[in-house]
Amino acid sequence: MDKKILLAAIVTIFIGEILLGLFLLNKNSNKDAGEFKLSDYQSFINNFPSEKMVDAIGSAAEAKKQAEKLWVEIYGESVKDNKPYIVFYDSANKVWLVKGSIPKNTIGGVPNILIQADGKVLAVWHDR
Repeated sequence: MDKKILLAAIVTIFIGEILLGLFLLNKNSNKDAGEFKLSDYQSFINNFPSEKMVDAIGSAAEAKKQAEKLWVEIYGESVKDNKPYIVFYDSANKVWLVKGSIPKNTIGGVPNILIQADGKVLAVWHDR
């Protein structure tokens, strides 16, 4: 009887560790994204709204991919010069913010996009 209880305890602990690991892995799927507050970007949504849709987004890598796809459509291939892309996520609203970048001491602007996790594009704009 004691061996059965010990075996059951070991199996329970093992399953618990697997579930905890999966939870932590899922929680960290946005580890490559900084945080931002969507409310800070309401003026961009008002001034640069979009009716576009892209594929649903579940990770920072997918946010970059969908942003670049739409930016190329709007601004052309030269937008790829604005890498690396910087990604932020608002977990309360499930919205991604992707920004292009430029080297320091360089004149110019970068593309920006706000995308809901379901793929609805809220705003697209280019800094000058």
